[in-house]
Amino acid sequence: MTREARSQGTDVIAETSTWYPQRAGLRYSFVAAVEVVDRKSGQQVISKTANLSHSGCHVRTPTPFNPGTIVKLTAMARGKRFQSEGKVIYSISNEGMGIRFDNIESAEQITLNEWLMHASREAQERELLKNMTATGSGKRKIAFALGVLVLVAIVAGLFAWLGLL
Repeated sequence: MTREARSQGTDVIAETSTWYPQRAGLRYSFVAAVEVVDRKSGQQVISKTANLSHSGCHVRTPTPFNPGTIVKLTAMARGKRFQSEGKVIYSISNEGMGIRFDNIESAEQITLNEWLMHASREAQERELLKNMTATGSGKRKIAFALGVLVLVAIVAGLFAWLGLL
């Protein structure tokens, strides 16, 4: 997404650093090796991402850059590389920083879309497994009830065989 397409409110928020992030889009849990370089000072952070969206990511680091810092981000995951210019939108001391992607090249956008597709599918699979586990206790109750019915039928059959019914 180009800088012109973004609201100027985001830039103001980044400079004031008094705002906690409201996400522009759905973020997915996604771990990638990442290098973030401050364009002005050349300082770099090498770390991992915690999540990813079409417009940015969260980078885990105990020493985040200040909000408003212009950066170059390079991420590696799934055998592919993604690069983008960006801007630190928020930073949380000893936790990390949120980086908004700016001026993403079309080839880089393809990589980002692939990663988001995989992350979305993995999130859906995790949710499905969670739901299956939650309903697993219901299945156990049904199995128990069927077991009780079978036992009652066996006992009733035994009594009938013995002529007690």
